[in-house]
Amino acid sequence: MEKPTEKHLIAAKRILRYVKGTLEFGIMYIRCQDLKLKVFSDSDYAGDHDDRKSTSGQVFILGSRVVSWT
Repeated sequence: MEKPTEKHLIAAKRILRYVKGTLEFGIMYIRCQDLKLKVFSDSDYAGDHDDRKSTSGQVFILGSRVVSWT
């Protein structure tokens, strides 16, 4: 950042306090032989009858755990 202000320092300290308080949180991945990445997606072209907007979604699964979705 070119010109950090006091607000930026306060925000950075708040983020660091949050991270410090959540160190025990996370996702446990157990080592296994069948660690495959699976991706599923679905879409709907212009499915909304009012404004003709499209809808889409994806899910990424690593082993048996969801790692990302939209």
